[in-house]
Order: sequence, then structure tokens, then C-alpha cells
Amino acid sequence: MTAIALRLLQLLLILLVYGGLLYQIWRNQKQLLKKCSSLNNGMKHCCVNYFKHDKSRLFPEFRKFGKAVVLEYGFNHSRCLIQDGKQIQETLKISNKKTKLTLFKPKSSLIKLPTLIRFISQNPEDESFSPSSHYFFATNAFGRPDSKKTEHLFAKIEPFFKTEGVKLVKQKVWIKILVYLCVIVAICGIIIAIDSGSRAALHHGPTLVATTNQGEVFTATSHYLYQFDAQGQIQNQYSLETLGIKDLTDLYALDQNQLLIADWELGNIQRCQLDQSRCTPLPSFKHNSPESPLFKGAFKFVVDAKNNLIYATDAGWHRLLVLDQEGRELESTRGKDLLLCYPNGITLNNDGKLVVADSNNLRILTWSTNRQGLNLIPDQSIDMIQSPRPEIRCTPQEEPRSEIPLVRLFQAQFERDMEYELKGDVIALEPARQGRVFPIFVQQDNQAFWWVLIGDRNFNRDDLLRFDPDWQNPIRVNLPGSEDISHIAVGSDQLILTQPSRYRLFSVSLNDLTVKPFGDDRFEAMMQQEQQAESNLWQLYWFSLLAPLLGLVGLGVLALFDLQQQWADMIKS
Repeated sequence: MTAIALRLLQLLLILLVYGGLLYQIWRNQKQLLKKCSSLNNGMKHCCVNYFKHDKSRLFPEFRKFGKAVVLEYGFNHSRCLIQDGKQIQETLKISNKKTKLTLFKPKSSLIKLPTLIRFISQNPEDESFSPSSHYFFATNAFGRPDSKKTEHLFAKIEPFFKTEGVKLVKQKVWIKILVYLCVIVAICGIIIAIDSGSRAALHHGPTLVATTNQGEVFTATSHYLYQFDAQGQIQNQYSLETLGIKDLTDLYALDQNQLLIADWELGNIQRCQLDQSRCTPLPSFKHNSPESPLFKGAFKFVVDAKNNLIYATDAGWHRLLVLDQEGRELESTRGKDLLLCYPNGITLNNDGKLVVADSNNLRILTWSTNRQGLNLIPDQSIDMIQSPRPEIRCTPQEEPRSEIPLVRLFQAQFERDMEYELKGDVIALEPARQGRVFPIFVQQDNQAFWWVLIGDRNFNRDDLLRFDPDWQNPIRVNLPGSEDISHIAVGSDQLILTQPSRYRLFSVSLNDLTVKPFGDDRFEAMMQQEQQAESNLWQLYWFSLLAPLLGLVGLGVLALFDLQQQWADMIKS
């Protein structure tokens, strides 16, 4: 709140200073007009500004703020008056009978020039007023050029002078063509940059992984679903576009031909029949309304085959859901005392008990159920941090936040309850490295060891920890590189993990914890192709960003050249 108040105060001070400057200009003009009108000489007055053409300069100087100047005009002569202290001083005297008058109206689609009145003296004795040397324009209340006021002034003083009339100064045709080309290049570059940048940002390597009881492994990239045998030999590749899947958030392998896939954009769970290359939403999701989706954002799930249930964590609403096999909601809970906070990974242990990675509460939770798998009750809590435990506050966001950044800023400042707040020092559980305190995924292998993927506040820079069956003696597995791990899944004798940034899968032996790449040469070649496709998109993105830049530079050069050409045409006229 204090930071916003300071910004608003700074903005107010800037507006006051700028407003004060404009007021001073307006006040000076008014005072000078009043003094000139009090001369009672029958002359008329108008606030103007003027400049003398200097042949050494290519551009006029009509954009500068200066002292208030008044043009006093009548039948016999005209002059310019300026205030010097408390006195009114004559700066320029014009002989009406020996002066020609021309009104120039520049027309340009690139740069807006003010309408100018040129005075040309035909008096050979008037050395201070050489031909084509003075250009006038009427000013508004704030001292800036006013083209309409200039035209009105010309109409009033035209009877007093020899006039050459009105002359249009048009933009050169070839300049106009180049302007349109620069604009087209800039717009096309922006469109291509937005398209290629968004596609490149969504392009990634393997993010999700799932295993079957027979040892088959499934993984998904941004465009394809891959199937392997237990040894890493690739069996099949499926296009997600053909399957009708947009954005995966989780997948579960029922058998070698059937998967359940969670699509976070559509907010549904789909059953995929791979031998038919077809995915259909579970019956209850077929009429899912975008205005009232069951899931909000990312969600994970696990299938309880014994009770024909699906357990799902909904990170957006901080809750745990129980669904039947058709996707109908049977039970929903956040636990007691706002227990869940951004829950993520979910699994069933070897005894069928539900286990959840309660990420932003920095712990793993187990849940007890009745014989039908319902009546969820928090059972055991395993901290992923050292004591003392910090204070954590987590509340559900009942209404969607505005997409306008400024509105979101004010919402964040004036909301009574923050969605997430962490107070106090957070010490990572040894042997996890500093900052790795947020559990993301949890799995149990056939030897009853627990595997937990734990990351930092941004859910990356992950560590992989293995615990004993009773959650004691954690061991950190040394993983290759420093890239993020996206997902883990337990097989018969190995743990499979994904590293999307490297377009790689890795296998961790459940026996000796050795780590090695997973997948054959064919899969590696496919990943190289996908990685090259992403690299090409980023290259196109950066290259297309040059087009708007070149377009803007071109417009700037053309603007200067157009100004010089129009000014030269005025001088030659």
C-alpha cells in the first residue's frame, strides 16, 4: 500500500509541475494580450510565434517553447510585440504595402507540420526582413502551434497585404509508398513474432510420464505422445492433435492401449484408446461448461481400480476431489483448518492409502478412507522442512483475477485475505539443497521406498529425495545437469523422470540409484528434431522482432526526410 501511495504521489507531483508550466505560459499570453489591447491604437492582436529562416539549417524551429509574442496588425503596418520586464518591446516591424503574404498548408501522412504564414518583404531597404526569412503561426493557449487559428489569422490579415494565396505542400508520392511499406513490414513482423514466440514458448520436451504394471512407459511432449517398452525401446508415436488433446497436465496408464489424460485447458479427463487413435472425455465432462469448470487450472489424478474411483488434486481451488469412473464428483474437501494449499502430485501407496504432495504447505499428507474409498480424512503429515515450521496462510480465490495488470495490482493491495502468504524462515530438509522445500510429486516403489520430487518457490531447480518406508533417512539422488525435472513415475525396477529443457528422459535404478538416459537412438533422433523445431521457432521470433525495429527506423528516417522536403518546397515557392 505504501509503495502505491508513493507512486501516486510522484505522479501527482509530475502532473502539478507540468500543469504549473502550462498555466504560466497561458498566464503570460493573457497578460501580454491585455497590455497590447490597452494601447488603444485601433490595431488588432493575436498570439503568435515566428522564426527566421536560416539557410545553414535544414529544419524550421517552430517546436520550441519561447516567450509570448503578439502580432499587432492594421491597414498601415504590422509589428510583433514582446514583453521585456514591465515594458512592451517591438521586435519586428512589417510594412503592409511592401510585403507579400502566403499561407502554406503542409499535407503529410507521416509527420504533422503546422500551417505557416510567410511574410516576404519587397522593400529593398529593409535588410532585416529579407525574402522568405520569416514564418509565422498562431498559438493556442499553451503556446503550441494552432493550424486552424493560423488559417483564421490569415483570413483576417489578408486584406492588409499583397497575398499569394494558399499553397498546399504535399508529401512526395514515393515517400508515402515507402511509409506504407514500413508500416506493413512492422505489422507483419509483430504478427509473426507473436505467433512464433507463443508457439516456441509452448514447445517443450517430455513433461509427463506414466508406467503400466507390465513396465511400459508413456511420455508426452508438446506435440506427441510416446510409448516405450520397459527397456526404453520406442514402440509408438501418437500426435496429440490427432487425439484431440490440447494441454496435458497429467496422464495415467491403464494398460498398453488405454490412457486417462488430464487436459487443463479444457478442464476435463479424457479416456484415450491408442489402438483407435481416439480420445473422448469421461461422460460427465462432455457437457462441462467453461464458465463453471470442475477444475481450475492444473490438476493431477490417480485411479483407484479397487473402488473404481479417481482421486484428483485441484491446485486452483486448493482441494481434493473424488470422482467415479464417469467423472461425476462424489466428494470434495480441503481438509480441516484450510489444510490443503496448492496440492500437486497424488498417488496410492502399496496398501491403497491416498498420499498427496501438499506443495505450499511444505509437506506430504496421507488420507484415510472408508471401505468404499470415500469419507476422506487427513491422516498423517510428513514435513519436508526442518523445524520450526513457518506460518503459512492459504485461502481459495473465489473470483477470477482481472486480466488487466493495473486492476490486479489494486486487487492485491485491497483484498482482505491474501491467497498465499509465508512468514518465517524456511529451512530445507537435509539432504535437500537450500530453497528446495516445496514437494511436487510423490511415488512409492515396490520395495516400499518413498520418492519425492521437491523444488523451490517457482517449482523448479528440483531435488529428488528417497525416504525409507517409514519416511526416515532421506537420500538425495545426484541427477545429471541442473535442468528442471518435470515429472516422475515408478516402474518395476526403475524410476523414470523427465527433463523437458533437455528433451530427455532419465532412469534411476531402484536398487543402486544409478542414473542413465532412458530411450533408444530412434527416440533421441525424434527429440533432436523437436528440439530443432523449437530452436527454429525462437530464431524466427528474434528475426521477426527486427522487422518492427527496422520499420520504426525507416519511419524515423522518412519523417526527417519528409520534413526537409516540405520545408524545402516552402522555401522555393
